[in-house]
Amino acid sequence: ALGTIEKEVEPIVLQPKMVLDNEINNIELLNALKDEERMLVNNPGASYTLVYENPEKGPVSIFLRSQGYYTEWMREDWLKEEDPEMVELIVMKPRQWLKLMAPGYKAVEAEMESLFWASKFGSHEN
Repeated sequence: ALGTIEKEVEPIVLQPKMVLDNEINNIELLNALKDEERMLVNNPGASYTLVYENPEKGPVSIFLRSQGYYTEWMREDWLKEEDPEMVELIVMKPRQWLKLMAPGYKAVEAEMESLFWASKFGSHEN
């Protein structure tokens, strides 16, 4: 769709005033969220409410911007399957390694996908 630019505006960047964890104001979470040197780590199922103060009177348009990272982790069971020769092949001949691994991966792809999405950061079952 086409639109007409009526006027240029400078966006106002808002910082959250509160972070509610189970309806309780959590200052430590707020500080972690605002500090660029720290990270706020969430486990699956975590839910926080961010409270902002609207500096404008009346209705406003809001655009959200966020930044996040996915962290890969290792489990001891995975380390049992290490194969130094295959690791060397990954580094020295990655195309050959991919050709070797593709058929085996394709056979378990659907199961691996569901296992990945069911895994949980921060909890380990023995």
